[in-house]
Amino acid sequence: MEILLAVFYIAVFAFAIHKGFGKNDDNSSDRKNIDFAETKKHIDNLNILKDRLEQVENMITDIECCSPEKHQTFITVASGTREVELHIDGENQTTQNLLKTLYAERKKLRTSLSEEIQKMGVRCNGNCNEIYAKNERGGVR
Repeated sequence: MEILLAVFYIAVFAFAIHKGFGKNDDNSSDRKNIDFAETKKHIDNLNILKDRLEQVENMITDIECCSPEKHQTFITVASGTREVELHIDGENQTTQNLLKTLYAERKKLRTSLSEEIQKMGVRCNGNCNEIYAKNERGGVR
């Protein structure tokens, strides 16, 4: 499951890079420079979404592996100052409700991640792969 998720992220990221950075239109003056701070914020947001999605995917996998005969677990949910321990056995109502909630959260995170990846080309102005000439000491001229 983790391998498939990793392959999915790599494929989506490669597609976004290809779509966003593959356009080389030298006639546009706004493509000469990128706003590094804005691009960094965007990449940080992508990483946060990816991490949250990975956590949700791992929880779904853990819960789906539970069964009353083989594997049961407890999940501690913190809400403000309270902590609630949920018994997960793969068949009880708590398990079903938690899975419904996680499926909804996974759908939201996937949608958000997809939208952010589509915005990447716009925020990078399509020219993040610009090559700069180096001077004899190795620095950029």
